[in-house]
Amino acid sequence: NVTGNVTGNVTGNLTSGNLTISSTEIDLSSGTLTLDVQDEIHLDADSGIIRIRDDGGDIGMFRNESQDFTIRSMVSNKDMLFKGNDNGSVITALTLDMANSGQAVFNSSVFVGSHLYLVDNKKAVFGAGEDLQIFHDGSNSYIQSTTGNFNLTTDGGNEFALTAVN
Repeated sequence: NVTGNVTGNVTGNLTSGNLTISSTEIDLSSGTLTLDVQDEIHLDADSGIIRIRDDGGDIGMFRNESQDFTIRSMVSNKDMLFKGNDNGSVITALTLDMANSGQAVFNSSVFVGSHLYLVDNKKAVFGAGEDLQIFHDGSNSYIQSTTGNFNLTTDGGNEFALTAVN
């Protein structure tokens, strides 16, 4: 046991209560470890990889890939959730569904400040039964209604029904 300040080099482990510092690891056997600094906290890994682990297993990673900042979920088919505080309630604003190729599921509206681009043969789909579809196949453009009438309505409420004639 050492009481007071330590200056110089320490060989072996440094232990204080349930906190142990070794040459490559900081262990806290119980409780919460808080890093509280006056300015910034810098995490600098020359490999470009910072892993988030739980009980020894990887759950997430921050990575530098050719100067692109990558955030990666490491557990197969587990989602990435973006949560926030909405007037005192925790809400999930966005879910990236990894079991569905990263499908983005927004909790509310999506605002697009410029254009929304879809590649050829990809559809804008509306309705639980995919009742309305808008797409371009590379040569032609389509608006398909698979149920009911296809109606065009003006701001004044005037409605124009289009009916297919065989």
